[in-house]
Amino acid sequence: MNFKAIILLFITLCLFSCKKRVEKERPEFIGNWYSTYSSSADFWYEIKIDKNSNGIYFEYTALGGGPVTIRGKARANDKKLKIGRISNFK
Repeated sequence: MNFKAIILLFITLCLFSCKKRVEKERPEFIGNWYSTYSSSADFWYEIKIDKNSNGIYFEYTALGGGPVTIRGKARANDKKLKIGRISNFK
């Protein structure tokens, strides 16, 4: 095997084996989660994960502007929760 093939194999394994769908790996994450960012509740967050590992992340601010919404499959391992392709949560 050449060096490029080994690197490609390693990257592929990391991308697909590190996180598993929430329903299989971390079923305790299924449900609705809510948190505020400050004591005055200027910012608040909500994560919803259904039994099929479909996740939605909402971020709201009382200071104006539109809410942030991220949708995608929820995947998790022991260190992070991921919704969609980009969003990671510790």
